[in-house]
Amino acid sequence: MNKKLALGAVGAALVAAWAGGTVVTAGKLQTALVAQAEGMKTPDGQAPRAFRVTEVKYERGLLRSTRTLTLAIGCEAEATTVTWRDDIRHGPLPGFAGFGAARIDSGLVLSAEQQAQLKKLLGDTQAQLSLRTLVAYDGGYKTQIDMPALRFKSPEGGEFEFKGASAWAQVRADGSARYEATLPSYAVSAPGQGPAPGMRFVMTDAKMAGEGHAPLWWVLSGKSSGSMAALNFETVAADGQRKPMFMLKNLSYTQDGGVTGGLYQASGTMQAQGQIGSLPLDAMTMKFSVKQLHAQSYAALVNAAMNTGCPTQDAAADPMAALAPMLAPLKELLPQNPQIGMDELSVTLGGQTAKMNYQLGFNGITAEEAQGAALMPVLMKKMALSMGVEAPVALLPKLGEAMGQPMPPELIDQQLAQAEGQGFIVRTGDSISARFELREGTTLLNGKPMALPGLPAPKN
Repeated sequence: MNKKLALGAVGAALVAAWAGGTVVTAGKLQTALVAQAEGMKTPDGQAPRAFRVTEVKYERGLLRSTRTLTLAIGCEAEATTVTWRDDIRHGPLPGFAGFGAARIDSGLVLSAEQQAQLKKLLGDTQAQLSLRTLVAYDGGYKTQIDMPALRFKSPEGGEFEFKGASAWAQVRADGSARYEATLPSYAVSAPGQGPAPGMRFVMTDAKMAGEGHAPLWWVLSGKSSGSMAALNFETVAADGQRKPMFMLKNLSYTQDGGVTGGLYQASGTMQAQGQIGSLPLDAMTMKFSVKQLHAQSYAALVNAAMNTGCPTQDAAADPMAALAPMLAPLKELLPQNPQIGMDELSVTLGGQTAKMNYQLGFNGITAEEAQGAALMPVLMKKMALSMGVEAPVALLPKLGEAMGQPMPPELIDQQLAQAEGQGFIVRTGDSISARFELREGTTLLNGKPMALPGLPAPKN
């Protein structure tokens, strides 16, 4: 065989192998993508979901396929119908832009009426987001989302300004992931009339990055961090001028979480400075933690909550029936003694520091108790709840001044004496504190038993 024929034979073999690989890839993609969409439909016999697929169409070609979904958003007659379309380029060279199983470009397909409504709202602003997913042969994928800047005013006079955003997530075949997102700025202004006339909310320069664990990476966060330049609430004074109501700046957070033996544990810290009314917020620190959270059950619980159906007459008559899909994963989660808590919230205002904390957990629930018919009495008996707060008395007049409701010192002392006499607070020197606890069905306020409706009388 001469050289040209040999090269031709090799080329033909490569083309045949590529075409064969494309056919196999196309078939597997169709099976997976159709199954994914079918899983977003409302199961037979269940109330319609608030977000659901009502129709799936798949048009398959050799190099390219299209999946079209009809989505219903909302309940009953108020539901909005939109069309979602995926333009799928098959591997092994999807769109001749890399190597992988597929490249999927996704977006909404608006009807003429929806386009007219959008144009009326946004004018000539282009609001089409870009969403591209690269699918690997092992089932993992990476999605890139880019959202354009937009600005519009409501007929009532409110205003929304969004300066774009971008994010990506690389999800591995096992369900774990890495992600990153940036949101330069957005602002919402209330109309001049209404319950909060002229109120304005502004967020600037938000960033986050991190990783998530299987089976639900965006719920079970691993090492992650984020920051925000400012978060600002403004209101309008009687003279028509804007004034700060609440503001955080230089906000940052870090978190570290992991799954060991099927249980998720995490802890994190958030720090910021800012302003409350006219009073400087010198520092704010929050520490939080999650312990003994069964990862599979928690992921199933979140999925069930997200897929809860629209309200029905049956659900109104029997509220527990609507919660039934969430009870099964909850019953699997409880025997692991889950705990969540804000271990400390420290706020320093004008040189004075107040602290608070809470912890909530369920201890000692057995698998048999969790699966029993009467779960609520078990929860109340095995719940462990603790909440505490302490603050310097000198902080109270500063808070009143910052909120525009100054109080004379003698009135503050009178109210503190009354609260102390009723057992609601404990005063020690120049500080006040309070602690509420629920243990083994018994409630305690500052260490003393107290009665609550629906609970057994406390033991003295």
